[in-house]
Amino acid sequence: MRYLAVAHFGRGRGEFVSGSRRRTAGGVSQALMRRRASLDALWAGSSQAGEAATAAGLLPLLTQSAQEVLIQLYPDVAFFKK
Repeated sequence: MRYLAVAHFGRGRGEFVSGSRRRTAGGVSQALMRRRASLDALWAGSSQAGEAATAAGLLPLLTQSAQEVLIQLYPDVAFFKK
């Protein structure tokens, strides 16, 4: 959330507005909820899989979630998404 606030407001978009944080938080929540089954499965097996395997499993899920939120915030640059 902190990264998104800096990225969104730190690039000439004006002063931080607390209501915008709720919008961003909602987008983050929605993106993670779309991956809930995968996240739940990953957490359920994390004690047996170990830290490195859990981190490796989290990376694509969190990357996809972050991309989704950033595309919602900046739809005009969505064509950059792979």
